[in-house]
Amino acid sequence: MVAAGRLGDSNENVTGGDDAGRREDECRRAKEVVGENRIKRSWDEAKTPYERVLATGVLSEEQQARLTSLYARTNPRQLKGEIHQIIETLWDEPKVILGLVKRLGPVAY
Repeated sequence: MVAAGRLGDSNENVTGGDDAGRREDECRRAKEVVGENRIKRSWDEAKTPYERVLATGVLSEEQQARLTSLYARTNPRQLKGEIHQIIETLWDEPKVILGLVKRLGPVAY
């Protein structure tokens, strides 16, 4: 939460806490005061997290190669489909077990 005072005095973000405020500052290009009560902000060009981490230059060549290979192999649409298929299977699992119990009768433990 923003402490008492003017909005923007704190580095803390209302919705995301301290960490979100820092990430926001890293992406901001310029902050300009317009009039008494207005702030105009300009932002950097939008980039994916993958592009941002490559731009930092902190990865070794091996790490960069592995990350690039993983990025090239990853298909978000396919991953989403696989996740939904697994979720559907999990929802069907109790129905299968219940059907077996009804057919076989109560199981003695």
